[in-house]
Amino acid sequence: MFVNEFHISMPISSNQYFKGRSFLTINSISEADAIDFNGVLREKFYGEADLRKGRKLDGVYSEKHTRLDDSVPWFIRKLIGEDVCKLREQCWDSAPYVKYILSSPRISKKKCMVTIEILAKDDLAVKSNTLSLSSNHLKHRKIAEIDLSDGSPKSRLYVAIYGRCRIPGIANYFSHTITTRAPEFLRNLTVDIIASIGQCSDLTLKELKEIEEAVWRGKFGTVTEEGFDDTEEFMDSE
Repeated sequence: MFVNEFHISMPISSNQYFKGRSFLTINSISEADAIDFNGVLREKFYGEADLRKGRKLDGVYSEKHTRLDDSVPWFIRKLIGEDVCKLREQCWDSAPYVKYILSSPRISKKKCMVTIEILAKDDLAVKSNTLSLSSNHLKHRKIAEIDLSDGSPKSRLYVAIYGRCRIPGIANYFSHTITTRAPEFLRNLTVDIIASIGQCSDLTLKELKEIEEAVWRGKFGTVTEEGFDDTEEFMDSE
């Protein structure tokens, strides 16, 4: 198991962060090719009690299935099989909290899964366990600070990335790749979000979410559920 937590100081408010994030999501959906997805699903959820401990959340759930052939080394594809190199991305968006689970539709989550939790807060005080991670996760947690505030912090972004891989032969590669690439990816993504604020400053977060929903529907049309397996619990019990 690996557990990495990042504290990112930002020169923008938490509301501005999610506005920028939604703006980039809209552009990403617009540029996506629908044929690259084996299935998509998007629906609202209400009063979800198991998503984050101690809280009932409302928001939008989305799911996408894509192939990873170009990003997975050839020897990994040969080892675990071409059909396994598929990504199932599940997202529960309940800003200021967002949760992702990345897995393969062809591999049990008990064997291989990555969870990403995101929380943005205007309160700059750092608490010992802001994301309410389990005691087992806390034992493995490594914390890194990323300062993008330019000396004027207005909010703090908490990102926890944790998971496991129990597939013989690739477990070490899997955890090493995630832990070494995450800091640069998060830094670059947050910088892009900060830079996009000026392009959506005249829109509210609600308006951006409505545009995001319309763009999604326009791109993918009728919801596709073929190949989806909802029998597994989404929570990481470790």
